[in-house]
Amino acid sequence: MGERLTWEEKREKIQALNLTSDVFAGKVLEEPEVLEEFLNLLTGRRWHICEVKSQYSIRQILGHSVVLDLYAVEEDGTRIHLELQNKDNDEHILRTRYCRACIDTTLLDTGLKYRELSDLWQIFITQKDFLKCGKPLVWNRKHYWDGTTEIYFNLSSKDGGNKVQEKLQDYMRHTVSENESASFPKLVNRVHFLKSETKGMGQMCEIFDQVRQDGIEFGRQEMKIIFIDKLMHSLGITKERACEIMDLDVSEYECALSGQMSACSDDLRV
Repeated sequence: MGERLTWEEKREKIQALNLTSDVFAGKVLEEPEVLEEFLNLLTGRRWHICEVKSQYSIRQILGHSVVLDLYAVEEDGTRIHLELQNKDNDEHILRTRYCRACIDTTLLDTGLKYRELSDLWQIFITQKDFLKCGKPLVWNRKHYWDGTTEIYFNLSSKDGGNKVQEKLQDYMRHTVSENESASFPKLVNRVHFLKSETKGMGQMCEIFDQVRQDGIEFGRQEMKIIFIDKLMHSLGITKERACEIMDLDVSEYECALSGQMSACSDDLRV
């Protein structure tokens, strides 16, 4: 296997992380009071979160499993699904639909009535305005009441209507531990803890090691490709460094991405 990242390499990567990273944002927002503050800024309502799980997996035996960036439960039973999407395409809408279906399968035991389904809020944070609405925040409520609410918050559009949300947009894209914003102090303090304090940085280093170890344990070529992408896009590691960590030649990685996985499979199998 390739060598592990050194402490100095990890420290540099941690400092470079922004809240556009699903892994980093999940770690920041997994503290209930921090998530409450974040949701308050987006929705204008008060939240009382009692449980938060980051990188929450919903396994489907006969179908496509999903991993939610953040899954939370409010005191009244309301569920919150928060997702960060960096790609600029319309698959966000389809992913929203599928994730909602997967979540619902975990909420209703045999014999219960449909009316016992918990309310569900789905919040998608995107880099660009893929809905082409020209607004930073878009609410999508159903024409009929089914207990679901969708919110799309993009980090590029600004309409001048909410200065605090604009500050939040800027902070998510340029997340530094020295920020002293009074608009979201709990968020800033949590970022400072994870980026600058020894204990917090230690937690982030454990995540780096876990991502790498997960890839090793799966051992399959397809999973190596997934974890290389995870290292690159979520943790800001270069393609060459990610391939080195996962013990895979760059040429093999590029071959797999080009749709030649079957032709390369004998050479790639470990």
